[in-house]
Amino acid sequence: MQNKFYDLTIIICLYNSERFINTLFKNLKKLDQNKIQVVFVNDGSSDNTKKELLRFENFKNFKIINQNNKGLGGARNTAIKNSNSDWIAILDHDDQFTSEKIEFCNNFKSNNYELNNKILFANAYLINNNLKTKKFSNDYFIKNKIKLFKDSIYFNLLKKGCFIVSSSSIINKNIFNNLNGFNESLKVTCDYDFFLRAAKLCNFQYINEFHCEWFEHDNQTTNISKFMHYNELVFLYKRELRNINIFNSSYFFIYIKLLKYKLKKIILTFVKYGT
Repeated sequence: MQNKFYDLTIIICLYNSERFINTLFKNLKKLDQNKIQVVFVNDGSSDNTKKELLRFENFKNFKIINQNNKGLGGARNTAIKNSNSDWIAILDHDDQFTSEKIEFCNNFKSNNYELNNKILFANAYLINNNLKTKKFSNDYFIKNKIKLFKDSIYFNLLKKGCFIVSSSSIINKNIFNNLNGFNESLKVTCDYDFFLRAAKLCNFQYINEFHCEWFEHDNQTTNISKFMHYNELVFLYKRELRNINIFNSSYFFIYIKLLKYKLKKIILTFVKYGT
């Protein structure tokens, strides 16, 4: 059935993810197997991820790929290349879709998004130590004057940082093809980099529903690789400001963010290596 064309493909990249696989399966079992494909990429895990995935290899809409470690960007690019649909939904291994997102996926073809070359994203619940908060308030985009048209959202992504939760996003595959997928050299910020580059190419659309639960925990890459995270952010901001090649008051806050990330790099260097 892997040659079947689906309405939507959900991609899930796994690295030492054995503890999350049962939860992922329970979360995804209500997907319509005739409409929705799920592609798992085991990115060189050293635990029992590969063994745990064997239990699901007979599901007709599941595709399981094992590869040597390429990092998150490389694993996502592998998943996209092996997808059988025009639209890609991302689900990080430690996140969960809400029932609203499952229903949205199952009815995706009827939502008339298939002709639009754009990126969709939705609200999310942020969960930290059992405390559940909303990513966006009801008036977030109006209050912050954020427009979702290309170029405008690019500026706001630079100014506000990456406010899009990847596990809430659904992306037209043409956009991946036009941008050559995720930047595999970025180990922590490949999502942010992708959204920045896409914001120069296409419009974004906000779905006013809660589509995922995003779990904050100590083992997240942004927490265990803080220096790399800030180093990549400095790289991204330098690159984008160099491409803009002008200075005016509109970009003041963007320069401030660059300086902030540089300062955090310096502080982490002193903390790690001393003076």
